[in-house]
Amino acid sequence: MPRDARAYLADIVDLCDAIASAARGLDLAAYQASRLVRSSVEREFIIIGEATAALSRVAPETFEAITHARRIVNFRNQLTHKYPTVDDALVWAIVETDVPVLRRECAAIEGSAPERKRRVCIDPLSQLLTRGVEPSCLRFSSMRFGEPQCSSEQ
Repeated sequence: MPRDARAYLADIVDLCDAIASAARGLDLAAYQASRLVRSSVEREFIIIGEATAALSRVAPETFEAITHARRIVNFRNQLTHKYPTVDDALVWAIVETDVPVLRRECAAIEGSAPERKRRVCIDPLSQLLTRGVEPSCLRFSSMRFGEPQCSSEQ
């Protein structure tokens, strides 16, 4: 079942929040000094570009309602395919100025979109954590049907 426009818009809002969280308290120099933060922010931008490109296919009118939607997709392509030429100062400027605007736009568009029935996908790890399963207990090789098998239980 294909995702609808509201799902992609919600993803973009969440991704903008993740970028804001990763960049909180930093300036350009601190951003440039942290490969982990740069990688995180760039990854979120790549996914934003993917979600925006998907909107162009599933909801062209929504895609057109996003300011600079085509540039967002092009930026994703640059981050993915021309990574040696990525300018940290440009990325940082986008973080500071464009991400808040994109978040507001997508939240507003999502809020005005007609309500559609959506399937809810629940992350199995989140389910386990909410049931009090210790993360140190989880090993991919020992998980079966989403249930943990800890070394103490084996």
